[in-house]
Amino acid sequence: RIMHNMEVHENQICFPEKVAFDIYQVFQMRYSLHKSVYTHKTARAIDCMIIDAMLKADPVLKIWERCQTMETFTYVTDSVVKEIERSKDPRLQESRNLIKNIQKRNLYAFA
Repeated sequence: RIMHNMEVHENQICFPEKVAFDIYQVFQMRYSLHKSVYTHKTARAIDCMIIDAMLKADPVLKIWERCQTMETFTYVTDSVVKEIERSKDPRLQESRNLIKNIQKRNLYAFA
């Protein structure tokens, strides 16, 4: 409903007053999700472990290079984690171990 009622006037995105409450709800939900899910200690631990796994895998998989242009960045998805998991390359062993620890819920502990 919000997108169908959106218009651009003089380089500004404008909405009719009838969708004001819908827009409020979107931002309220976004705030709520940040408070309860995105910053949850378990979610943060998993985020950090995935980042570490990708950093350790970067010399082999060239993840950073893939992120340098929008054309190649669009292909950097969750499939990178699967690529690490499936690989038999011994250089990716540390990354595979981190991913296995995530799956086993052996997560980083934060003080």
